[in-house]
Amino acid sequence: MLISPKTNEQLNLIVQAFFNLNRYTDRIVSVMSVDFCCVESSNIIHQRLAHKYPLLADYFSEIQDTFNVKTDYLDTYKDVSEYKTLEEAFQMLLDKTLETNDLITGCIEICSEESDINVKTMVEKFLATEMARYIKQAIILNTYESYFRKT
Repeated sequence: MLISPKTNEQLNLIVQAFFNLNRYTDRIVSVMSVDFCCVESSNIIHQRLAHKYPLLADYFSEIQDTFNVKTDYLDTYKDVSEYKTLEEAFQMLLDKTLETNDLITGCIEICSEESDINVKTMVEKFLATEMARYIKQAIILNTYESYFRKT
């Protein structure tokens, strides 16, 4: 078996997490635009970050497709969050990004336990080439806003 049920369950959770990141980021964009008058900044974040998360989810569903396993699209988070500061919003985004990273590293561990070597290799490649970029972006947004708030 190339994808065990346990690995597949973790892949479904990763797909869900990326769709949730899209939802969180869309909400941050809305709050930025309405509450903080950051119309242009929010457009940039919306187009260049929020729209990317479903594409990242697709990477994991394509792994499932490659080995003829269906993706279960789990419920996504309803986001009606309010933020008093942009720092609070960007900290939440960083936290959720790191939680998603933990799901991915957890998937690698499960792949090892389940001997899903092909999947493990594909997930490791994603972790090294893609996920690191999104963690970096979340750190930059969080740090950048904090820097300007203090000056």
